[in-house]
Amino acid sequence: MESYDVFLIGNFVALPAFAGKYGIYDPANNKFVVAPQWQSALQVSGQLGALIGVFLAGPLTSRVGYRWATIFGLMLLNAFIFIFYFAESLPLIFVAQLLEGLPWGIFIANAPAYCSEIVPIKLRAPATQMLQMFWAIGSILVGGVTYRYNAVQGPEAYKIPIALQWLFPTPLAILLYCAPESPWWLVRKGRLEEAAHSVERLGRRSRVRAAETVAMMRRTIDLETSTKSPSHLELFKGTDLYRTMIVCGVYAAQNLTGNLIANQAVYFFERKSSLFLRK
Repeated sequence: MESYDVFLIGNFVALPAFAGKYGIYDPANNKFVVAPQWQSALQVSGQLGALIGVFLAGPLTSRVGYRWATIFGLMLLNAFIFIFYFAESLPLIFVAQLLEGLPWGIFIANAPAYCSEIVPIKLRAPATQMLQMFWAIGSILVGGVTYRYNAVQGPEAYKIPIALQWLFPTPLAILLYCAPESPWWLVRKGRLEEAAHSVERLGRRSRVRAAETVAMMRRTIDLETSTKSPSHLELFKGTDLYRTMIVCGVYAAQNLTGNLIANQAVYFFERKSSLFLRK
């Protein structure tokens, strides 16, 4: 879902109907194009909102839990898609993308952590790696949808792909409502009975020893809290520095492989083909 939302605006830049509505006439190529400054602004707006959302995710999740924080983000996304859908100017689209970025940041922060806390240790690595696989699937979906409407000249060429964003948040919110809360978060909040019930839901009750599992979680959390109060500076000291470098390297790898440029690949290919034909 998030991949579809993020890559959508990059595909719109090369969509003839979108460029005709919000672009400027380029006499050299005899076509309408979105001004370069607006291309950059629209591309950055969602990422800026996501950056803010990541910082909001921590205190929000700590207060209400992974499930309700993510459900809240999904409902916000439903509301902000309305702004994007009914926007009739590039500044309003910029604002819509910025606002949509806020729940994106919540999903970026919560999805890997929630996933790793509710799956068995043996499944933790493949389960968290599948997040990247679904990100790739989302980019394929948005490419297929915009390709389908590339030849359409009316506003439905970009309105329908925007409206398709509504297919994701509500079903996901329903699934999350039915899912168990992270037992680790429940133990941190002292809700031990609920944590035991969550552990039982996450495995076969005949095999899972919920009381022992919760006791282990409680002991681990007690050991963590018995040390000195953590600060952001700890991220850059000792062993934690290596962890910080690994996590930053993993996320940087997505962009270093040309992820952001690929988001606007169609636009660059069109420009290159126009230059080739002129020559």
